[in-house]
Amino acid sequence: MLRYISIYNSNDYAFCYLIVLQPSAVIVKEIISYISFKNQSVEKEQLQVQNAGYLIGILERIIIATLVLQNQISAIGFILAAKSLARFKQLEDKDFAEKYLVGTLVSVTIALVITIMVRL
Repeated sequence: MLRYISIYNSNDYAFCYLIVLQPSAVIVKEIISYISFKNQSVEKEQLQVQNAGYLIGILERIIIATLVLQNQISAIGFILAAKSLARFKQLEDKDFAEKYLVGTLVSVTIALVITIMVRL
């Protein structure tokens, strides 16, 4: 059953979404850049892929936060499965797979921790 938002907890929800959006995106980006071993020049195509990953991460955290706030935690597995399925071929590259796994785990952890703290 959907949990309705009252005026009393709407500020908490807004705070949760604001934290899940931008600050956590910067944290994930910094952690991924820390584990990157290659200092390549970034081509235009690579930049577009990075921007797409950035947007996917933000949407992933929004969906996870919404699911946790609505007490639908079991549905998070479907989000992660769909994301992995979409990148299945790219996971053969070890460097990409490491960045993907670290980025996904950090992103999900941030979304879960923030939203669980708001619910408490």
